Amino acid sequence: MKAKYGNFIAPLQRSAASASSIWKGLNWCKSTMQEGRTADLSDCLRSIRCAYKEFSSCQAPQPHFDPVPDSGQCKNVAPYLTEEWSIIHTDAAWSTNCANLAGTRNNPNMPISHSWVVMAETSSPLQAEAKAASLAISLALDHGWRKVWIRSDTLLLVDAIIFPHQSSWEIKSIVSDIFALLPKFWD
Repeated sequence: MKAKYGNFIAPLQRSAASASSIWKGLNWCKSTMQEGRTADLSDCLRSIRCAYKEFSSCQAPQPHFDPVPDSGQCKNVAPYLTEEWSIIHTDAAWSTNCANLAGTRNNPNMPISHSWVVMAETSSPLQAEAKAASLAISLALDHGWRKVWIRSDTLLLVDAIIFPHQSSWEIKSIVSDIFALLPKFWD
């Protein structure tokens, strides 16, 4: 399975785990994406967690898999945001002319409440990241989330939104689409 930065599990690394539920889960995710079927990211993460626990040599529960207050996603990262805010994380994985756009939504200091994964045609990783942000904004409008904080790991995209006149030519139209959606938050 390809990830943003290369092969997630190279063929030589998977030989011992090829029959494992982890490998089967990754293949399921890959086939789901290629067929364009809707997938629930929460279910995928849950199955990976179970597979990890099953095949882990350490039988003690791992704290990063069991959300508790003051750890991970539940950490008090935005004490000034009220519950009406939605924090949306976006990301994209790209391979030649095709990308998987993903996102999660949660209220401040709460676990993830929504997740999505969509395939899209793009010609670069930057376009994929921009389309992931545009998709997140569209979904926020569709669900009635009027106060949103979009988080992206792509500085070029963030700069393009803050300084649209300086945005890269390859995402100029996507940034323009994002700006066209923004007034709908005030309707």
